Amino acid sequence: DFPCGWSVRCAQPSLKLAGMTSLAACPGEPLRIDGSETENGGVKPLSYQWRVDPSVSDFAAELNAALRELDGPDARVLELPTVRGNRWTFQVKVTTFLGRSSELRRWTVV
Repeated sequence: DFPCGWSVRCAQPSLKLAGMTSLAACPGEPLRIDGSETENGGVKPLSYQWRVDPSVSDFAAELNAALRELDGPDARVLELPTVRGNRWTFQVKVTTFLGRSSELRRWTVV
């Protein structure tokens, strides 16, 4: 625990999400979920990992392949211009540069 102190354990990131929980009525409006308010990341940017739960999400294999390409610190806000299907349960976690990860959070959009 050297980077955080000899007697202090590094804080676990606390993932905060905001965004749509239902599809927009306007065609062409992107699906957007914002994780930029996540706390306890430390001095360096957090790494974000977005996936969908294949047991309850439409076109999960296709979407997960695209989401893997977004992994990293620039993925604080997930914005997908086009998504096939009608229901997705996103699974999100963040990791600090020291390897501490948040709890896995779920976010459903229908």
